[in-house]
Order: sequence, then C-alpha cells, then structure tokens
Amino acid sequence: MNRERHLIYHICPLGDFWRVHLERYLSEYKNVFTGYRVASVVQGEGMANVSESFLKRELFDEVLYFENSKELGEQVTFGPMLNRIRREAGRNGITFYGHTKGVSHNPMTPALSLWIRALYEKNLGVGVPVLVDKLFDEGFCTAGCFRRTERFRHFPPDHTWHYSGTFFWLLNEVMFMRDWRGAIRPNRYAVEAFPGILFSKEESAVLFGDNPGDLYKIGNIEKVLYENVLKANTRTRARTLPRNDQGQTGIPGLRRAAQRQS
Repeated sequence: MNRERHLIYHICPLGDFWRVHLERYLSEYKNVFTGYRVASVVQGEGMANVSESFLKRELFDEVLYFENSKELGEQVTFGPMLNRIRREAGRNGITFYGHTKGVSHNPMTPALSLWIRALYEKNLGVGVPVLVDKLFDEGFCTAGCFRRTERFRHFPPDHTWHYSGTFFWLLNEVMFMRDWRGAIRPNRYAVEAFPGILFSKEESAVLFGDNPGDLYKIGNIEKVLYENVLKANTRTRARTLPRNDQGQTGIPGLRRAAQRQS
C-alpha cells in the first residue's frame, strides 16, 4: 500500500545546530513527506527566534509555538502535533517523528554527529519509506532505528522498549484507534518511550541497528555503523578483498568512509 507520509518535528532553537538539522538534514529528505507536515518550536531563555515564514517556506505546512519546559522537554509539543495530523488526515497514512537532537550538547561529539546522521539516513534514505510501508502491510505498527529493549529508571515505568534517539515511524490507522493520548506520559522521556508504551515489541520493526548499546559512546556507534558497512562490502566484494602479509582480509579506509558521513 502506498500511504501518505506525514511529518511531525520538534525544534529546540538552542545554539546554531538546530539550523543544520533543518537546512542540511531535513531539507535533504523533504520529498519523502507527501502528506501534512507540522513543526513545533519551543521558546525560552537562550533560544533563537524562529519565524513561521522561514519554516513554512519549504519544510512545513503548519508551525506551533510553545513555552519551553525544562522538566518535560518534547512531551509538551508531541500531543498537539499528533492531534494536528489526526485533524488533517484522520487515520490515514503514516507519521514520522524527528527532532533537533543534540542542540544542548556543546561542543558536538563525534559519536553524536555519527548518530544524528544515521538517524536521518537509516529512517529516511533511499528505499526506506517504501520498506516501512511494506512492513506496515505485514502487521508492524511502528518502525525505526536503534531499538533498545532495556528498561531505564528515568523513563516511564511501563515502557518496555524504545528507539534510541527518538526518530520513528507510526502507523496512524492503529495508533489513533488506541489510547495514544494516554500513552504520552508526564515525563521528560515521554516521546522516546511512546512507541514502547502504545505498541508491543512484536509490533515494532527495526530498520537498522537493533540493541546497539549506549550510542553516546563512540565505540558503540562506530561498531554498529562499521559492522553494517563491512557486511555490505563483504557481500559485494567477497572475492576481491585485499589480503595482508598474514593472509587476513580487510577493507582499507573504513573509518575514513564513516567519518565522511558525519
């Protein structure tokens, strides 16, 4: 089924990196979204003023503004954005959630840079939205990258899994038939926990990097990215891998290739 693809996106305009999210990453994948596109902007001390006309120029159909909450973060904006999708599209289509991840980190770390790039590429890259549609046809209700199945004490206690980084797809048909409002807990990590409260682990599809560990650690994000590069190269170049003096195979420049993605 070729479903309309809607977007809800949380913007926290701290520092300058929020512009990178919009002008570099989200702009690159704007054509993925064929349905209604909603942005929310939080405002408060130390945050830039973001004009509605700037956001509506190419990326969004509607922009909502909220006072920033240090206690609740993205939780404040998530429900109203979903409600706009429900108003405009009903139960039709699928909805992607993303946000300006990393804006509170100064300076940006190498691990976070790799992670953010992967969140866009592995959720929105070539062929992925079509794959998501097929997965929903097969019975899955949500999809994303870097699913973790551990429980975290600072998350809502009834969450059982989450997509680390808080970028994910939702199947509107099922989501809006369930208690989606009640699944948005009064908790700073409510949005990250939301899919794991509304949907079972069995209803969740993993697009990339299942159970990757703590991705703020450079070793973990490198491991999951490089292992998948290695697998892809091994499949296509199994007979031509260079060998060293000990007869071991290897792919030169693997780290450099991954660093160019950041």
